[in-house]
Amino acid sequence: NGFSENCIPPAEGEHFFHPYHPSLKIISNKFPHIDQELLGQQHAIIAAAAALRYLTTLQKDYLSHINKITCCLDDSFMQLDNITIRNLELLVTIREGKKSGGLLEIIDFTDTAMGGRMLKNWLVKPLTKLELIQDRQSVIYFLKENDDVLISVKKILQHIYDLERLTTRLTLGHINPRDLLALRNSLQ
Repeated sequence: NGFSENCIPPAEGEHFFHPYHPSLKIISNKFPHIDQELLGQQHAIIAAAAALRYLTTLQKDYLSHINKITCCLDDSFMQLDNITIRNLELLVTIREGKKSGGLLEIIDFTDTAMGGRMLKNWLVKPLTKLELIQDRQSVIYFLKENDDVLISVKKILQHIYDLERLTTRLTLGHINPRDLLALRNSLQ
């Protein structure tokens, strides 16, 4: 395709691609104290610079809410690519590309948006460590065997708004009074 594997897309109005060193400069300008583990990951630096440039075009301020970048090489879960996720029909069906019929839609009985996102994350990033799998199974088994606890947890969750979205809106400065009340009520 003519593109170097060490390049990121240009910003609007630019007609060239950035290899590793200019990408590192972009990242260094935004994050003066870079994780040493990240420095050894050329593709991660290039991807981070591309993401930063993309986000900068979306957000008119200079992303003041993003103040740290780290390298996450976590082997506690399996990293599935999009083709595998599609072929396993974890999120959507292969034939129609619809959520209806995908595994997530079939097993999702979550009561909150946060729970739905967590379940989706668990499906596309399955655990690989036996101890973590057993811990998760123990919690599920406990809740299944203790209806009173499950009912209590569900009652509590009914009064908790989408904290991830609310904190994102707060961090970006896009929160309104109704969101602040929802955040306050959720944290009480």
